[in-house]
Amino acid sequence: MKRDTILSKIRKLLSLSESSNPNEAALALRRARDLMDKYDLSDQDISYSEINEKSTNSHMNTMKVPSYVNMLAWMCADLFRCKLLIDRNIKSVRRIRKRRNVGQIGHYNAKIAEARFRFIGIDLDAEVCAYTFDVLYRKLIKSKSTYMAGEGYTRSDLTIIRNSYAVGWVKGVRGNIEHLIPAEIEIDQQGVGGEIIKVNPLVVYVDNLTTGMEKPRDYLVSQRFQREGHKEGSKVQVNKATKEGQRNNQKHLS
Repeated sequence: MKRDTILSKIRKLLSLSESSNPNEAALALRRARDLMDKYDLSDQDISYSEINEKSTNSHMNTMKVPSYVNMLAWMCADLFRCKLLIDRNIKSVRRIRKRRNVGQIGHYNAKIAEARFRFIGIDLDAEVCAYTFDVLYRKLIKSKSTYMAGEGYTRSDLTIIRNSYAVGWVKGVRGNIEHLIPAEIEIDQQGVGGEIIKVNPLVVYVDNLTTGMEKPRDYLVSQRFQREGHKEGSKVQVNKATKEGQRNNQKHLS
């Protein structure tokens, strides 16, 4: 029997061991433990087997992710107890070469930078987290692009204004979900000296990957326009579903 099949069977039995029927729960737990003993699997092996990765559909054509997008990604990661990585890539794209008054004269290969987020979580958490980010990211970009700051501003001023608005928008959304953010996942693990310590399996998993995590950085913003963005962002509702609800497309956004 393949390892993934064994782990999947054990996880199902452990889930059944939480049944309200005491006989069914005891039987499921005993079968799970028998399988773990038979294949020499620990509780840690079971916990780590539930870790999944999911990349976002949304991506940015830049190597430097804007601060407000970083903030949005970390907000989603916090909500679903996920860890966050940023994958950067340079890809080659075939483009048409044109000349004025002549038209197409050939092709050339252009180098394009691309960055996207990868969420790492337990069970369905990573998938739902990536989906939630994609939905909120589209809302953020639409709100930012349609925001009218007024007249008399230079192009440089408008960049600062819209970035400030976007930062405020994300903070407004986060204010609505603070009460939904759970504590970090912890499991018991044997330390170097044999003592039992609490660890987050996602931290251990991410530490073994080569791609580093990147925390959002603050930059100069206009407080006035940040407040306006906060006002709009606070209108966005994120209602966290139950575990069962997550399996039926898991997140309600309005």
